[in-house]
Amino acid sequence: MRTILVRILMAVPALWGVVTVTFLLLKVAPGGPFDRDKVLPPAIKQNVEAKYHLDQPLLTQYVLYLKGVAQGDLGPSYKYLGRDITRIIRETFPVSARLGALAYVFALIFGIAGGILAGLRAGKVEDSFVSAFSALGFSVPSFVMAAALMYLLSHTLHLFPPALIGTWKHYVMPSIVLAAAPTAYIARVTRANVIETMLKDYIRAARGRGVPEWRVVMQYIIRNAITPVVSYSGLLLAFLITGSFVVEHMFAIPGMGRFFVTAVTNRDYPLIMGVTLVLAVVIIVANLIADVLLAIVDPRLRGRT
Repeated sequence: MRTILVRILMAVPALWGVVTVTFLLLKVAPGGPFDRDKVLPPAIKQNVEAKYHLDQPLLTQYVLYLKGVAQGDLGPSYKYLGRDITRIIRETFPVSARLGALAYVFALIFGIAGGILAGLRAGKVEDSFVSAFSALGFSVPSFVMAAALMYLLSHTLHLFPPALIGTWKHYVMPSIVLAAAPTAYIARVTRANVIETMLKDYIRAARGRGVPEWRVVMQYIIRNAITPVVSYSGLLLAFLITGSFVVEHMFAIPGMGRFFVTAVTNRDYPLIMGVTLVLAVVIIVANLIADVLLAIVDPRLRGRT
């Protein structure tokens, strides 16, 4: 519990650093948020900049933004008139979170199961089968895989809708595409750990003592083999929730990643700041959850994480 409280307190200066660095980078970037619009009369441009406090000194803008963040107000969007950033994130984050969570579960289940099967059957047909799928997951780009699934599962077999979000069927193909590379990585890591663990002296000793094989596998091999995967799972969850920009764009999913891309192209600075802040919170929380799970799986690590 003390470790968790310390990590939560450490998150505050980390988030402040993310906000500060992002704010300064956006301010020093060439151009302005309204430079791509048609040329505004000087009086109208002055009123627009006054509305968003862009006519204030940089330090004043920074203080006003920090004050708003502390109060849960991330400011208005420059491009989506009448909508504030908090509302946009509240509407889009659940979509990205559900997509990332499904891909996360998919990657863990199939990655760990495939890695264990390949490790226990190293050099056999099962190992070759899992290795082939892992190679595909690594080598095929996500946009190619998305196009192939759309053609096969949607346009040919009519099993799943090709785009947008509505029912659970809309999440299937995007989740597969998003989870493909992490599943391949987890399978390879788990396979290597299973093979390494099977060569340990305590595994030979357990078998020599007549411990049933299923118990050797479940209690010794798998438990030790998945520890690195649990350590990686926190970063994986954060990556899947925050790294679905391409997948959301390919499947026209109205998630936070898609809004982030349009915010960058539109120079919607408050939206960029808000999404960046939420992504930082997701990464910190995901890593904290991973540390807790790691301490549960391997009690020897308690107090070190």
